[in-house]
Amino acid sequence: MELISLSLGLSANRLNGFFEDQTSYMRLNHYPTCPIPHLALGIGRHKDSGALAILAQDDVEGLEVKRKTNGEWIRVKPIHDAHIINVGDIIQKDPSSHGWPESGKHFVLIHGACLGEWSW
Repeated sequence: MELISLSLGLSANRLNGFFEDQTSYMRLNHYPTCPIPHLALGIGRHKDSGALAILAQDDVEGLEVKRKTNGEWIRVKPIHDAHIINVGDIIQKDPSSHGWPESGKHFVLIHGACLGEWSW
C-alpha cells in the first residue's frame, strides 16, 4: 500500500489507517469451460469492494470493463501471463481522492471457452 500511496503523490503511510483493525480476505475465482453458457450464472457487473483485485490472464477473452468517458463496455484483450490490477472501493473512497484512480465496473463474460481464467 505504501508504493501505491507514493505513486499517487501521497506520503508513504497515507493509506495505512484504512487497514488498521480490519478483517482481511482473499477470494479465488476460476472461470472454467461452460458447456451450456446460457444456463450459467456468473458474477454480474460490479465494482470490487476491497483495496485491490488481481486478475491473472491467459489467452482467453472474457473480461469487460466500463469506459469512464462514455459508459461503453469494452472487451479487454488478454495478454498471456500478464496480471491486471484493479483498484477497489477502499482506495477510491478517500476524501482527498480527487484525481485518484476510480474503482471501475467490470465483469467476466461466460461463454463456452472460459478456460483458465483466475482472479484473486
